[in-house]
Amino acid sequence: MKKLIYSMLTLAMVALASCKDSDSDNTEENEIEESISDETLEANYFVYSIMSNYYYWNKEMFNDTVKYSDPKIDYRTQTDTEEYFYNILSDKDRFSFISDDANETENELSGISTTMGWDIILTYIDDDKHIGAIINLVYPDSPAKEGGIRRGDVVYKVDGEYMTESNYSSLINKTSATYSVLRYDASAGRYSQIDDVALTAIELTENPVYNYTTFEKDGNNIGYLMYTSYIEDFDEDLDVAFQYFKENNVNKLILDLRYNTGGAMTAFQHLCSLIAPEADVTSGKEILYYKYNEIMSSIEAYSRKNNNVTFDKTVSNNLNLSDIVIITGRSTYSASEATIMALKPYMNVTLIGNTTGGKNSTMFVMTPDLFTETNARGVSTRVFSKSIDNWLIAPIVAEYYNANDQTFDPTKGISPDYVINEYQNSDMGEIGFDDEPLTAAAIEYITTGNVTTKKTAKLQEVEILEHKGLGIKGAIMNR
Repeated sequence: MKKLIYSMLTLAMVALASCKDSDSDNTEENEIEESISDETLEANYFVYSIMSNYYYWNKEMFNDTVKYSDPKIDYRTQTDTEEYFYNILSDKDRFSFISDDANETENELSGISTTMGWDIILTYIDDDKHIGAIINLVYPDSPAKEGGIRRGDVVYKVDGEYMTESNYSSLINKTSATYSVLRYDASAGRYSQIDDVALTAIELTENPVYNYTTFEKDGNNIGYLMYTSYIEDFDEDLDVAFQYFKENNVNKLILDLRYNTGGAMTAFQHLCSLIAPEADVTSGKEILYYKYNEIMSSIEAYSRKNNNVTFDKTVSNNLNLSDIVIITGRSTYSASEATIMALKPYMNVTLIGNTTGGKNSTMFVMTPDLFTETNARGVSTRVFSKSIDNWLIAPIVAEYYNANDQTFDPTKGISPDYVINEYQNSDMGEIGFDDEPLTAAAIEYITTGNVTTKKTAKLQEVEILEHKGLGIKGAIMNR
């Protein structure tokens, strides 16, 4: 990622130097600058300089979209850097984000976070619009696991307080709290409250290779993999899972991406290369390419020829499959959706679950320390001072397309072939077992070519407010 950033630096510095020089003549604006701290002004300039060059919708920042001049919002007049960032985003953008704690954010992107160790969906649970946190997953060796929290439980109070639209964010993000929990009682056919659970978050590295196993069904050796985030540091764990599949002669695969909000492009490339037909992988065929804004597209390095993603020829344990079943949900975003699109030109891809979240774009994660400029003597110096190293921005920089020039409408997501809402089941089941509802449906499709299983309602099909699991706001494709 740093090499990619450096390759753009010359263009950025030329463009921005001219803007900075021409802006310095306005006396009134210079007086405004004096009322803003030097650090805020520099942080604003960092945001402006990156966004005006890299941001996919950068033209929307300017009144003059030919010369990229006359910004609609002057960074020199903004007293709050975070507010300024969100004010310049396009209405089309749901994902770009900024952080004033770069270290914490980069740790979260690597799967390291201070967490209870659960993956949850926040939703309304009654007519009074109280909010509940439905537990999707509980990670091993986590506070939630040690506290006896199970998949399918619903947290509805935190420290004795109901969660509502006005307080749920602060309550569910506490690092130490007592939770009131409901658990479904199958014999009674209803939820019952269990004893309150006191938890304190810890720093935890959550392995995204959450579960893998095999099922023997009607002459098929079916592999199952739940993958919760695309993190390149865990590619070796993917290799171990696929070695296991190879050793067990897996000829069909269920890839469970229902809670996977995305991640790194390298991990996406690795996973696709483990799955697709061997001949396509070993020949290094294209699986994805990006379309950038006008400025970046004018650079040869960002043409489709020079900036696409191909299968990784070097992977071991490729399964050489001709078809795959992928489990999807409302929390399936970005790299997960890219996996679906990337495999379609090469395999029969069947989707079971719910419509995906809708993110056909990629982001660059950028911090001030990445940017240097080199003088005539070959000496490199920083463009931005260390005083703003706490800032990190991740703007949308491109939309992605597969080898057949296909993408999808991000406002609609990708629709499954068979729609099943797991939150409407009397029992959510256990991940990695053949009777878990979505896994059972995938097995049924593999063995019969159809999905006929009917489910009974447990929760109303209501709006999903937010997904909180591995990864952070937005879903990343590039680092």
